[in-house]
Amino acid sequence: MENLQYRWDEPGFPTPDSRFHFSHCTRVPLSWIEELERAAMSLAESTTRPIWICSSGGVDSETLCEIFFRLKLPFQVLTVEFADGKNDHDIVHARRWCEQHNVHQEFYRLDIFDFVRHEVEQYIQEGYVAGELFRYLMMKEVSIVDEMGGFAILAGGEQLYHVDAAKQTLTVADPYLLVDITYTTPLEWCRRHRVRHEPYFYFSTPEIMLAWLRIPLVDFVLHHPDFFRHPTNKHALKNSVIRYHFPEQAWRNKYTGLEQVLKLDAMVKERLQEHFGARVQKTRLYVSDLLQQLEPVVVQPASS
Repeated sequence: MENLQYRWDEPGFPTPDSRFHFSHCTRVPLSWIEELERAAMSLAESTTRPIWICSSGGVDSETLCEIFFRLKLPFQVLTVEFADGKNDHDIVHARRWCEQHNVHQEFYRLDIFDFVRHEVEQYIQEGYVAGELFRYLMMKEVSIVDEMGGFAILAGGEQLYHVDAAKQTLTVADPYLLVDITYTTPLEWCRRHRVRHEPYFYFSTPEIMLAWLRIPLVDFVLHHPDFFRHPTNKHALKNSVIRYHFPEQAWRNKYTGLEQVLKLDAMVKERLQEHFGARVQKTRLYVSDLLQQLEPVVVQPASS
């Protein structure tokens, strides 16, 4: 990914003052769907490896599959299946989609408790700084596809906004993405192993991100942040926009994939906080700042 820029020097990075930023658009974006399609075609043309889309069953990964399917780009689906059916409530949607569209799907069976005890601990010792279990699962998915000789694509984009509880008025609230430098952990795995994959498809080009912000409904609620008074409204916004473009998608609850292991997830977060401290603190990327990062740079012609 060339869009997300970050600095993570070995050893010991990120530090509390580490930041990442996004690139400026190189042109005026097309519609959000058109930008997704352009990015998909560009990725398909950039690799000779077979493409594997890592699908959890959520709306983001299903939309990613829909884009590749519409464009008739060859791909297969990898789904991580927790032992004892602990994420069946989530992956049922991925299984259904692949069956309906006759897309080859493989399941990787993972004992999440064993993964935490051994592999996550190894990642920590190797200096892969993350603030939550999910980032290590992303690294695992990328490594599985890499071992199979494939090119991994994950949806990866948040597109979920917050406002300060004390500033929830139409005049002073500034919506923000709640992010941290550890978003780059899967990219750091690729860098260290000198391989290329795409863990953040929805962040893969600045044009995708700016096109999303310019969708009329998204633009409206970001200018009326009182919408975010209820914390679940951010999920409703994303689902509404996606289902407008993909009306056949089945409605589903917002899942993390970790609902059945919440205590384990909390334990991992506590362990990471103890080990990495301030390096995993989340920061606020305000939409106003994000727009400044993404806006195309106008190059003035030289005067004669």
